[in-house]
Amino acid sequence: MVEDRARGRQALARFYAEEEAYLARGRADPTAQDRLLACFAEDVVIREAPSLPYGGDWYGHAGVLALMNRLSEVYERATFEDRTVFADGDDVFVLLHSTVRFRASGRELQNTVLQHIVFRDGLIAEMSPFHWDTQAVVALAGA
Repeated sequence: MVEDRARGRQALARFYAEEEAYLARGRADPTAQDRLLACFAEDVVIREAPSLPYGGDWYGHAGVLALMNRLSEVYERATFEDRTVFADGDDVFVLLHSTVRFRASGRELQNTVLQHIVFRDGLIAEMSPFHWDTQAVVALAGA
């Protein structure tokens, strides 16, 4: 059980590091895509709130890349800090604070996010982020 928790925390840390790196460098780093996709099951589904500028359901590795590309259009930079992990086996909730800088406005937003993540074989199989202030995200993304 302790080994499973350590492996899950390592998988989460790797995902957050790769997501930040991809959003920061994106297509400029030829290996970023492969490192990011290595965090996800091939049949992953990510569900973003429909009201967000990148809202909807994103399926498979192609969906992960499409979502990340859309996120990099909206966000110039994103960091994820103060992560608190609640886990019951492969069913994980992560409470975190994000700081993002929007491309359209140049403004930053600090937001609380709760993510529900389901792992399968050490890979992310499902992810549903819940942003505390989606209205602020929408407003600053369109500014």
